[in-house]
Amino acid sequence: MQRNIEAKIERHIKFLQLQEVERPLIGCCIGGWDQFGKYLGGNSKAFPEGYLTPGDIHIENFLELYEYYFERIDFDDDLIRTAEPFPAIPWCEAAVGCPIRFSGKNFWSEPVKVNINEFFDALPRAKEIWMRKYEEFLFFLDLHFSGRYPVAQSILRGPLDLLSAVLGEMKMVYDITDEPNNIKKLISVCGDVFTDFLRLQNEKTKRFYGGHVIGQYYIWTPEPCARLQEDATSFLSPELYDKFVFEQDLKIAGVCEYNLFHIHASSLFLIESILKNEKIKIVQISKDDGNTGLENMLPALQRIQKEGKCLLLKGRFNARDCDIIKQRLDKQGLCVQFVVDAKEEAEEILKLMKEVWN
Repeated sequence: MQRNIEAKIERHIKFLQLQEVERPLIGCCIGGWDQFGKYLGGNSKAFPEGYLTPGDIHIENFLELYEYYFERIDFDDDLIRTAEPFPAIPWCEAAVGCPIRFSGKNFWSEPVKVNINEFFDALPRAKEIWMRKYEEFLFFLDLHFSGRYPVAQSILRGPLDLLSAVLGEMKMVYDITDEPNNIKKLISVCGDVFTDFLRLQNEKTKRFYGGHVIGQYYIWTPEPCARLQEDATSFLSPELYDKFVFEQDLKIAGVCEYNLFHIHASSLFLIESILKNEKIKIVQISKDDGNTGLENMLPALQRIQKEGKCLLLKGRFNARDCDIIKQRLDKQGLCVQFVVDAKEEAEEILKLMKEVWN
């Protein structure tokens, strides 16, 4: 059972409202980057290997796995953990008709193997059967975890990510130049599928302490919330993003009042385009292992805060990173989430970070 929920919510409200605080929100993501994969992946009872249909996913077999997972990640930091439909399943990719495979450890989607007319013909059926399975998962989580954990949105990949999944990365890049009209039609359909998932989520989930919680990032909001992402933006210039993607991201951000936009440090060159979306409340930046250093990210991070957006940083941060965060970023509207492997490491970090801001 999670503790101190009311006190955490008070801190989350101050975070969302950019109020003066003694320190930023601090959280620890225990189990590394792939928390669910580490604890839940490879369960042969839940998933047969090979290509998957919704009928291959036996939700009743997940209860023990979720209990095992929550036992190991629960931690009394500033975050409110959530129960989400199994995040490793490529839900949106499946709903637009991409074949889904499971290797015994990992899931992935494959590009569709039909022409564009056949794609549009098959889309309604694919969306119906996969959204129905997602809805079953929401019901299952509410039945078993309601009151203990808020039921929240799973990882749903954005319109550009879905376009990349449907066509394949290289074909998408070429078709943006060679078939711009088809691209606009396809990405609009992908945006519609994403918004349908968000509307289903809002319709089928209950409030938690009067509000909702953003899945994966564990931030409470007083009204419905969404986690948005466009990892495939790393393939586009700002001009192409503005031309083909911005309108779709604006559309999906219109479903919920509180929107978190997830991007990686490798896509920070698009930050000005992303910040033009006034419906985004929180910008979440992942500092991936071995890639861009925090110091090099600073201009974009400071720009986010200057624009009046909340900033959520997630990664494996060292002592130098923590010093940069304290000295160069505003603590108002800031959340720092440390990726760690074990609770012992999380306890040490939480104690240290509270001392740093005293």
